[in-house]
Amino acid sequence: MLPLFTLMDRFLPDFRENARRLYGAEGIFVNSRVSTTGLQQRYNLCPVYFWTAGAAWIAHYYWEYYLFTGDMVFLKERAVPFMRETASFYRSFLYEDETGRFVFSPSWSPENHAANTGSPVAVNATMDIAACRELFTNLVSACRILGLDGDRMSEYEGMIAKLPPYLENEDHALKEWSTPLLEDRYSHRHMSHLYPLYPGSEADPDANPELYAMARRAVAKRLEHYDPSDYGAFGLYHAAIAAARCGDGEHAREALQYLARYHVYSGGATAHNPGPEIFNVDMAGGYPAAVVELLVGAVYGRIRLLPAVPADWRTGSIKGVRCPGRVTITELHWNLDEKSLVLELGCPVDRETVLVLPDGVRKPLALAAGEVRRLDMGWE
Repeated sequence: MLPLFTLMDRFLPDFRENARRLYGAEGIFVNSRVSTTGLQQRYNLCPVYFWTAGAAWIAHYYWEYYLFTGDMVFLKERAVPFMRETASFYRSFLYEDETGRFVFSPSWSPENHAANTGSPVAVNATMDIAACRELFTNLVSACRILGLDGDRMSEYEGMIAKLPPYLENEDHALKEWSTPLLEDRYSHRHMSHLYPLYPGSEADPDANPELYAMARRAVAKRLEHYDPSDYGAFGLYHAAIAAARCGDGEHAREALQYLARYHVYSGGATAHNPGPEIFNVDMAGGYPAAVVELLVGAVYGRIRLLPAVPADWRTGSIKGVRCPGRVTITELHWNLDEKSLVLELGCPVDRETVLVLPDGVRKPLALAAGEVRRLDMGWE
């Protein structure tokens, strides 16, 4: 991740100019595409200049880098400054409606449009709300860890309180736009409104079961219209990870098989479209990430084992899976026929976590710093 952060830090002056010239705002506006410059220079095809979630999305990875490494210097000197500048943009950009809730306008849910308008320009895209909520939530956590911004904490928390609520549509699924005026359109390869499920973790079955249920329903409705030949590499691995986080290993496996069969050049490079046609690196990171999600679902303090393993992956093993909180699964072996798994894991610091077995049974686990624990477990 460090090369990405270096690129983002190098472009900060351009991102500040984007915010100022596009919206008269403070802070930074990270556009959807960069090359040798971070300036917003694309104004055709899609209304990418109406997509204001870019900086918050990138900030997700600054925070996640800290969760996986525990690097306090990085958190203080690189992550928090980037998150603060992103927060400054939202303070300038958002305004309140008559109820006191913030409004995201203009707004865009990449790259979809509402079924009843045909226009991609919208208000209160769910992705925008989710990315903003995650940003301020993580900023509050980071500042508390570091003992920073005590005078701003109430402001950060106040921003979270004023965000629009997520909405449920007539199918009891998470709406793509948090406004009753816009109708969902399921037949699209992008699933940006699932940000609380992936890459975020707000739609968590333990911490937020109602939102998780809405997200699961949204995934199911999307998959009713699923045609892998119409998906780019990003859409396919996103579908695979979203399905995995909903426990649907079969749809995830289908997406991965299609990726492997139709999105790889003979030389091993990967493509955006089936064919292959356009060279693109989405699959290079997305494919292994999706495989991991099928076998290990981890958030800070909890590790789900085999959360969405496909039925025909009867036996297997995976090594070297890193989890938030600096826990590393050095080896995981499983046998579905015998309902058994062997797990080896460790952590460089003292860490308490909870292991969740495939049948839902939870096993608290305390790891001592430097300890490598080997466990032989089964489930009902």
